[in-house]
Amino acid sequence: MEVPGGDGARLGVALRERGKSCVVELSTALVLQAFGDVAGRESLRVRLKGARDRMLFRPPPVRLPRHIEAAMDPASSRFRFGGGSSGSGRGRR
Repeated sequence: MEVPGGDGARLGVALRERGKSCVVELSTALVLQAFGDVAGRESLRVRLKGARDRMLFRPPPVRLPRHIEAAMDPASSRFRFGGGSSGSGRGRR
């Protein structure tokens, strides 16, 4: 696919996966070099793989706000067995 508005020295490669898509611009020299040697093929692979990874990247979810309240003091009279000095009649005998 030719890149719109390009001078013809660049190609556009459309990538589509998992409902997402992007277009990567590649120079014709890079594509021709990929046909010739292993290093050119590797550089083309790295460019396409990087574009694919960026296309499929999902940012981490937004952190939930932290509203941490202080816990009640377990030594308070509310947590005592027998009700403390309230005289409820059911305590240690």
